[in-house]
Order: sequence, then structure tokens, then C-alpha cells
Amino acid sequence: MAFFQNVFDQEYQGYMVLGDRKLSLTFKVSPNRNMQSKMVAWNPGPYDLAVSGLLEFNFCWDPEYKNWVSVNIDVEGADASATTAWEVVAALNGDPTFSPLFVASVVSVGGGESVGIERRSSKPSCRSYFGNGGAEVALGFNKKAGVAELPEYFTRHTIDNRINYPDSVGMLIKLDPGSVVDQALIENAGFFDGPMEDYELLRGRSGLFNFQNITVDGSDRIMQIIEYPAGAIAGGFGRKIQYEYTGSNKNPSQVTEVPHVLEEGDMVSPPSVSSSSSSS
Repeated sequence: MAFFQNVFDQEYQGYMVLGDRKLSLTFKVSPNRNMQSKMVAWNPGPYDLAVSGLLEFNFCWDPEYKNWVSVNIDVEGADASATTAWEVVAALNGDPTFSPLFVASVVSVGGGESVGIERRSSKPSCRSYFGNGGAEVALGFNKKAGVAELPEYFTRHTIDNRINYPDSVGMLIKLDPGSVVDQALIENAGFFDGPMEDYELLRGRSGLFNFQNITVDGSDRIMQIIEYPAGAIAGGFGRKIQYEYTGSNKNPSQVTEVPHVLEEGDMVSPPSVSSSSSSS
């Protein structure tokens, strides 16, 4: 149950192998509207950088995208609370780390002046992005980067975990709903209800994890089981298993399994989920 951001200009596709590789589940995060070769700050100036005028610039150019370098560039203008696009451009072009790789210029966005950058570097494997905090909050280079909710498993594919997992593609940023900055990005992407549990994100697409709602009689005999794949919701497909007994026998004399359309009363939650919900 986590939100992830894709700051790169190619769609992220993650795969979760559940039993049968032919039926692996695919999870996607849309690409950033900004390209690696050409970016724009989606918010027009002037910019209020009174809280922080530091713009975190991250880049790497090794073929496997493992060796990232991060620098903080001070783009604050003479009046921090009303920094102009021209002042930001001058600061970027004057930075000895940034300027060999990119050239910044003033561009028109939303009827106002904003900051655009184009790549100078001819290195085909060069990747770069701006961190979400600091001056980026006002500028908005990542404003139209893809954001999606994925199972916690995909944390292995974040940039931070690129070294920790051999199969990591190092492509995502995990967002923290407890951070004001990250929560704004999550809500801007249309997520307002908070993170779902991992099993909910399966959306009933796997038969590997099943929930059962069991009914027993006064003699502690199972009378009925409503079974469905984890993540399914009311109106989805499940099965109803019914037991019949002869007299006081504990073993059933008949068991039937039939298709069943799930109803609200059929749905159950893991005990840990129910406990955390009731205590909040």
C-alpha cells in the first residue's frame, strides 16, 4: 500500500508473479510529461522561495543508472518571495554542475514566464530529475509526473533501492503521505482516500490469495463458505460452498459448490486490517 512517482519519460511497468508466470499481474505508472531532453517548470513565476530556494538536481549517465549524483542549486532571487523566472534561469546557467549538461531559458507557460531546460549532453544514457522538495514545490517540474498506487512489493524498484535489489530498475520515487509536499503530489494525481492495503490492489485478479466467509451452526459444523480472490469487491465473482449433514453427524453428507455474485455482507477483512481501522 504505497504511492509511487515516475519522474522519467517512459512508462513504468512492474510485474508481480503470482503462481503462474503466464498470469503475472501488471502494474503501471504513467510517464512524466517532461522529457529527459527537454523539461519545463509547469508553474509560471514569480516564485515564492522564502521557505527554500534550493533546487535539488539529480543526474547519472552510467548505462545501468546506478551512480546518481545530487547537487542543490540555490535559485533564490533578490526578493526570495518573488523570484523571477529570469533569476532562476541565471542561477541554473551559472551552476558549474548543471550548465555543462543543460541550458536553461525563459519560456511561456499558462500566460506567464517560466523556466525551460534543454539537454546539452550527448551522452545517450544520461538521466536526470529534480527532487520534490525545496524550490521544486514552487517551480513544478514534476507537477505532471505519473503517480500511481502499487503494492509495497514495488518499493524494490525505487531509485533509492537501485543497489539493494539485483532486479531493481531504479525508476520510481516512493511518496510519503505523511509529507505535506508528497501528499500534495498524491492529491494532484487524483488520490484523496489514502492508501489501500496491498490485497485490495490485487482487485480480485489472483486465485493465489483467497478470503473465506465461514458460517457455522450451533454444533460447530461448517454450513457455508463464501470464497473469493483477495481484492474482490461486492458485485464481483466468487463461489458459495454449502454443506449438508445427516442428523447430528459431524461430517457432511453433501457438499456443493456454485458460482456466486458477491454481496456486501459476504466481504471480510484480515484481522490486522480490521484492528488498525477500528483504532484510527
